Amino acid sequence: MPVSINEKVMHGEPVVAGTRVPVKVVLGSLAAGMSFEEVMEEYD
Repeated sequence: MPVSINEKVMHGEPVVAGTRVPVKVVLGSLAAGMSFEEVMEEYD
């Protein structure tokens, strides 16, 4: 999962590259048992 940090996207919070999905949301969802694909589907 490529990560992007840009001050103009989500105030510089690390996000999944090419999206506005924060890495902390992905990690929390993975810890709760979701797959990466399920997490990304939630944001489609």
